[in-house]
Amino acid sequence: AKGKLEAFMAKRRRRNASKGHRNMPYRRLGDGEQ
Repeated sequence: AKGKLEAFMAKRRRRNASKGHRNMPYRRLGDGEQ
């Protein structure tokens, strides 16, 4: 399910890109989740 998570993160990161792609607390969780 890595492809699914990558697509989901890419979608969120692209949406948050305009908000602040440096502030990604959920990205750290997803990166160390599996």
